[in-house]
Amino acid sequence: MIERMIIKGMFEKYPNLSLCLSHGGGLLAFNIWRLDHSYGLRAELKKVMSRKPSEYLHQLYFDTIVHSVAALQYLVQVVGADRVVIGTDYPMGMGDFDSVAKVMQLELSDAQREQILGGNAKKALQL
Repeated sequence: MIERMIIKGMFEKYPNLSLCLSHGGGLLAFNIWRLDHSYGLRAELKKVMSRKPSEYLHQLYFDTIVHSVAALQYLVQVVGADRVVIGTDYPMGMGDFDSVAKVMQLELSDAQREQILGGNAKKALQL
């Protein structure tokens, strides 16, 4: 769904639109490069978007619920520490009940860790 919103120009049309995606944005961090490739090949995409799809990631936040330190490290690498927020599936039985511990295992600066553990949410919610 989010990929379709990007390639249909929704974030171009509404530049102040900001969303938070659950489960680390699903496939998006992996598939964004395919969307960029398509943008380079399909002229119709350039009619609705002035930039590559990956350049709209700054309008999105991604939660940390990916159940893997490696996947979370990749997500931060792709979207930036300033776009990731701590998440929880509580009280779901399959929830990630130790998401803070996963963030603590990431290769990050203290400032980046603070962003993910609360700073980004405060910014997004204008608190």
